[in-house]
Amino acid sequence: MSKGMSREQIRRSGAYHEAAHAVVGVLEGHTVRYVSIVTEGTNNQDICVSAVNHHNLAGVGLIPTPWEALGHAIATLAGNMAMWREFGKIEISPRDSWERLVQECEEIEELDEPEELENDAMEIRKYCEAAAVFGQMVKMPTPDELLEGSPPLPPRTAKEAFEVALRAAEEKVDTNWPAITNVAEELMDAGYPTGDEVKEIVANSDSFQGETS
Repeated sequence: MSKGMSREQIRRSGAYHEAAHAVVGVLEGHTVRYVSIVTEGTNNQDICVSAVNHHNLAGVGLIPTPWEALGHAIATLAGNMAMWREFGKIEISPRDSWERLVQECEEIEELDEPEELENDAMEIRKYCEAAAVFGQMVKMPTPDELLEGSPPLPPRTAKEAFEVALRAAEEKVDTNWPAITNVAEELMDAGYPTGDEVKEIVANSDSFQGETS
């Protein structure tokens, strides 16, 4: 997205991207350590650091805790959504479908460059795959066991998890836009709010949807 953008526009896009990660992470109940954007005269980089718990799954190894993974996928997807919304971007994202996301990840893996593996696309795939593991752990009720008004069943495939996360991320970015804007503006001013400061900004923003405790 940086092609043809000024330095200030690039910094602003980073602010909205990381602010959405942080705000949605807080609303999903994650522990956000801090969030930052590139700032001259400091070591700040564009990053949102949140605690991610892991689970050792027999035969698979260490993966993100399955019953928490969907929330991390939602928070990760929110980043580009907020960035594109702020800049009025309308082009199709590679992450608008599971198939396109997987293709993007495979292209990254083919580069065989370890530093390229640390990116949102790879994280989203990892979280969705872990969320599907949780769905597979859950006993599926028979039709006569389903009660009216029951919560939806967890997704049982990575594609289903991605589609659920995509819809949830869109809804959270839309309904919590004031909070995302406020955190982005704080990032532009200060460059480095802590997780507690993000929680306070979210709680004091108009129309935030969720719990911050």
